[in-house]
Amino acid sequence: MTEREDKTPVAPSGAAEEQEILLDSPIVESEDEPGAVDAPGVSGSKEPDEAAVESTPVVEEDAVEPVPPVEEAIAGNPEAAASADADASAGLPEIPEGASSAWPQEETLPAPAAGGEPPAPVDPPSGEEEEPEEERPMTLLEHLGELRKRLVRGFLAILIGFFACYGFAQQLFYYLSLPLLKVMPADSKFIYTGVAEGFFVDMKVAFVAGVFVACPFLFYQIWAFIAPGLYEEEKKYIIPLALSSALFFILGGVFCYFGVFPFAFEFFMSYSTDNIVAMLSIDEYLSFALKMVLAFGLIFEMPLFSFFLARMGLITAQKMREVRKYAILAIFVVAAILTPPDVFSQLMMAGPMIVLYEVSIWVAVLVGKKKAEREKAAEEGGA
Repeated sequence: MTEREDKTPVAPSGAAEEQEILLDSPIVESEDEPGAVDAPGVSGSKEPDEAAVESTPVVEEDAVEPVPPVEEAIAGNPEAAASADADASAGLPEIPEGASSAWPQEETLPAPAAGGEPPAPVDPPSGEEEEPEEERPMTLLEHLGELRKRLVRGFLAILIGFFACYGFAQQLFYYLSLPLLKVMPADSKFIYTGVAEGFFVDMKVAFVAGVFVACPFLFYQIWAFIAPGLYEEEKKYIIPLALSSALFFILGGVFCYFGVFPFAFEFFMSYSTDNIVAMLSIDEYLSFALKMVLAFGLIFEMPLFSFFLARMGLITAQKMREVRKYAILAIFVVAAILTPPDVFSQLMMAGPMIVLYEVSIWVAVLVGKKKAEREKAAEEGGA
């Protein structure tokens, strides 16, 4: 075969590197067919030689090895490199090179504990978080169920107090009637006009005594029923309020016994003359005495309720001063309802109630000052 002039055939639309290889290769005549050109990798039948194609390296133009996003992040971030090493030690699959951000990411699991125990499975977060039980508003049926529960507990407490005091009912009645016995004429005495009147009197005395014994627990049940409507910072006052309520209730009964009964009974017994002898029924006296004791016990709760209402912002000292004359009128109406139909008993109850109303105004003043101080401190802290 003889060399010919350097004539380059038009290369197919391949890479430019294949054209350079063909230029450097010598062009020879084929022995089989004269005039046919034989070149490495090109046969006379214009079919590519498979061995030549396989041995010829194909290099893409301006090909640059892509940098995976993970390696690029690790290259400039030591913390990311340490995290990648930790993931590798945990047995997590590696992200293939050239993977895009659409590659599904495995959830990073915590490394197993030192003892070799696998970590506890983590529940996937739900789409909607459950509202805490305490913050969820109560329905009407739940309120009725709560009321029923508090009433049953209060009734059981009174029942326990009743049985505890029933054995001392006659002694308790004697001490309850002692203020009247001291001012009764010598020829006066208690009587009962019904067959079972003495029995029912003991029952009433034991019941009221049981109420006084159980009153701390009773007031706690009342405040506990109100507690779901209070703020968290107000709920911590439930036990102090229950104890204070019981204390004021007992103080009201004690004030009635020592401060009202002696003067009231002396006034009533002054109507007894030589021709009019007092013959008092034990049931009538007990009803009068218990009504007075319970009424004074309740009205002594006025400062405490004023404190609570002022704390909630429902009343203010200024508002109580503005409605003072209407409050005094309401006090006399309440005293007329709670006491027997005589002016003296009404005055004996209305007087302490007016004093307690003035005390309630000062309680509201103190609560208002403390509230203003807290608001001022909160504004200064926020600034």
